Amino acid sequence: MIRMPKTPEAYVRALGVHVRYGWVPDGLWGTYDADLHVITLKRGLAPTQLLCTLMHELGHAAYRHEGTTPRSEREANHWAAVRLISKQDFVDAILVDNNAVAMAHRLGVLPDVVEHYIDALSDSERQAIEELVRASAAA
Repeated sequence: MIRMPKTPEAYVRALGVHVRYGWVPDGLWGTYDADLHVITLKRGLAPTQLLCTLMHELGHAAYRHEGTTPRSEREANHWAAVRLISKQDFVDAILVDNNAVAMAHRLGVLPDVVEHYIDALSDSERQAIEELVRASAAA
């Protein structure tokens, strides 16, 4: 399961952002308003959807993004992914399930979070993970 150094609530407090439930535009699960420093989450999300959406929107809040651009979405996705998935949990999951959907289930996140985690890795982090996987597989 996920071993986050902080809970989503701790990030909310640390960032000083207000979180509420309410209307969001069709097709979205959450939004961040930089002017108000408020995250709005859609009602009725499943627990994993809620967690991943909240962490993504907290990424926007951490960067104080104004509006949506491909860059701001990538930054928020990466921010969330590296806080939702630890390196060791990722290695443990990839040793058992080498596809994003199965790994996501094992990690308690959505499949796109696994993909964003992989995308966020630096070359040296990728190499370190590959070494951990090789070492774990050999043990």
